[in-house]
Amino acid sequence: PEQDGEVMEKLLKTAGYKSVKVVQNVSDVESCLAGYIEEHQLLEMERFHFHYSGHGVFNATIELDPNCYLRAVDETILVSSGIVGDCLVGIEGKLYSVMELKTDLLKLKSERWTVTLDMCRDRRSAMKYTVCIQNMDPVPHEYLSKIAILYGTSELHRARDSNSFTCELGRLVRSRRTPPYIVDIPGKVNESWDQKKIKQRCKLDYVEVGNNWKSFLWPSKRSQSKSIKTVFLLALASVRLSNP
Repeated sequence: PEQDGEVMEKLLKTAGYKSVKVVQNVSDVESCLAGYIEEHQLLEMERFHFHYSGHGVFNATIELDPNCYLRAVDETILVSSGIVGDCLVGIEGKLYSVMELKTDLLKLKSERWTVTLDMCRDRRSAMKYTVCIQNMDPVPHEYLSKIAILYGTSELHRARDSNSFTCELGRLVRSRRTPPYIVDIPGKVNESWDQKKIKQRCKLDYVEVGNNWKSFLWPSKRSQSKSIKTVFLLALASVRLSNP
């Protein structure tokens, strides 16, 4: 819904994020983010947040290039240029996979990265999506435990604008005197949806190393730190950038 951008902007400004820039109607999310990364790649941050509110799709199409293969003694292995998984959808249908998003975000200099994805899925659409990705390197080992992604819904499940994860997240944060621990957010959001008879579930994807995320407050600490915090927001395929 249109209010998603306003909700997240207010939420993060209250948490100490400033200088919000809005770019509406993004057709190519990847290129938009690449431009931001290029401008801010030397900026050292305490934490970086990326939010997306817009259409999403779970891509299940694999494209094979007959000229790209690995030859073994007893078999030929074709190398795929595509990938299966969740994708963000630009306003003209161009896809940007969450895997690519994660890799690109880690090009920024930050101590922690957090991501919230409020992707609306509706199977009534007849549009066919295909995403192609070049061969990718795995996320560097030292970064695996420094990024956490909150999904507004589970894979292959529908999500409608009427049950906006962004708005539910905003209500949760505003209802508390102190910010919630990020590991507690899925349980509290899902409990609220369950009470409202909403058949939608959010989840948190992160790598545990000891208690690395258990004491992490979102969207900010109790006491505001002077360290730089930055947020990159996409709402209805629009972009919001901010620095505190």
